[in-house]
Amino acid sequence: MDKRHLTLLHTLAVPALLVSGCKQENYPFGNLHCQLATETPKECPSVPTLETGTLKISSNGKFELNGHYNACFHIEDVSISGKSRLYKLHNGYALELLGTRFEKTDGSLDKFPKTIGFINLNKDASQGRFVDLWAMIRSHGQIKQETYHSKLSCKQEKGNP
Repeated sequence: MDKRHLTLLHTLAVPALLVSGCKQENYPFGNLHCQLATETPKECPSVPTLETGTLKISSNGKFELNGHYNACFHIEDVSISGKSRLYKLHNGYALELLGTRFEKTDGSLDKFPKTIGFINLNKDASQGRFVDLWAMIRSHGQIKQETYHSKLSCKQEKGNP
């Protein structure tokens, strides 16, 4: 295995192992409103990769991600909604995002459910990282590319997101 495959395996295996050993938890925080930003890759990505976005997670676990995805010759804005699953860790929280509705700039709609990524949050749910699995899934394993992590900055809000 080359270094990229090991990095990918590590990126996917660690959250999966953490999540598989934890039980589903109730959301201890209110509604979260988060900003996402990914460092610009050194090379132009061939698969649309999350560049910026907003993520709203309600206290009942429903989420909406509005993201700007960018690739060498393709730009698209995507709205993804679905359900999240929360797991408590010793130093914070892990959330799995299961997208059930995907709407793209061109108006196309996809309702096939899929895990789009994992979020790791600190204890007060204000800072974290988002691992974008959806970009890798869309490449169908044909393109060697690093997994991009987005920085996450969140604020707790009252009421419905």
